[in-house]
Amino acid sequence: MILGGAMGDTVLDRAGVKAVAAMPSREELLAQIVSCIGAPASNIAGAIGAPASDIASILSTIEEKAAA
Repeated sequence: MILGGAMGDTVLDRAGVKAVAAMPSREELLAQIVSCIGAPASNIAGAIGAPASDIASILSTIEEKAAA
């Protein structure tokens, strides 16, 4: 049973030790930050790429109708 602990100069009670133990690791935090930074860029790329693919499919349909 853990009664308390210390983190630097800060004394932690039982709840404080549990809270620190539940915190994500440094690597997990960095991964979360990178995913938050990368998400808007991928959303923008998807938004830009989607209309082009729509236009390509429309042109393909027009070409197929013209060939028939």
